Amino acid sequence: MRNCFTILELLIVVVIMTVLFTLAFPAYRAAQKRAQIRRVENMLLQVRSQEQVHRQENYAYISCSDLNDCNSKLNLEIATDWHLSVSSVTPHTFCAQATDGTNTFSIRQDEIEPVSGGCP
Repeated sequence: MRNCFTILELLIVVVIMTVLFTLAFPAYRAAQKRAQIRRVENMLLQVRSQEQVHRQENYAYISCSDLNDCNSKLNLEIATDWHLSVSSVTPHTFCAQATDGTNTFSIRQDEIEPVSGGCP
């Protein structure tokens, strides 16, 4: 009766684990990416909602240049590493944009869902 594994048995286990990792890692990265996109979309929906509240109370939308400015002016508590801004502001229009340097999403006052791409 032997009490240890042979080199061949250990090598087979390592190969099997490598194959499983190779198959699982892309799916894991894709799930992370989808979750990140969903978080930024929800953040933009919060901004749109607060912009609508501000317009009802003050008859105009408000602009903000960065996350801290938007949190302060729109009474938000968003914490993210994305750059957030609200621009193209008139009494009747605005465009909120979030970017991480690679991806950009935006939402306007009349859009239901954020879209990929920045403000015009």
